[in-house]
Amino acid sequence: MADMHLVKSCCVPTLTCACEIWNFSSSDYHTVSVLWNNAFRRIFNCCWRESTSALQLYCGCLPMKYIIEQQTLLFYRRILRGSNVVLRSLLHQKVDCIQSLLSKFNIQSLGHFCFRDDVSWSLMCYCSGCMDFN
Repeated sequence: MADMHLVKSCCVPTLTCACEIWNFSSSDYHTVSVLWNNAFRRIFNCCWRESTSALQLYCGCLPMKYIIEQQTLLFYRRILRGSNVVLRSLLHQKVDCIQSLLSKFNIQSLGHFCFRDDVSWSLMCYCSGCMDFN
């Protein structure tokens, strides 16, 4: 578990640095997810063809796609709660992107959005069926 702690505390922040402003395609999400899954396979010495969903559940980790989406929503919320008028007006240009993320996780508005660092795996699985993630 010390390896997982190192990955979560050092690798994830490096991997997701400024991910809030990236424009991800499905192939980009796939590439980052493969990297995340391969880290689990390497740490737990698993077969490269096996799914890592059970390992992620055991470690209390989310798939990388949901980590990125969570950070993006938190970034949007910080902008909306901030005092910078320019950033807030720029964020209103992305209202469609924000609404699609909010509806994906059944969140009514960013004002009431409150994820803790230990976000519930079951919530994410319930919202979008992530157990079939490879």
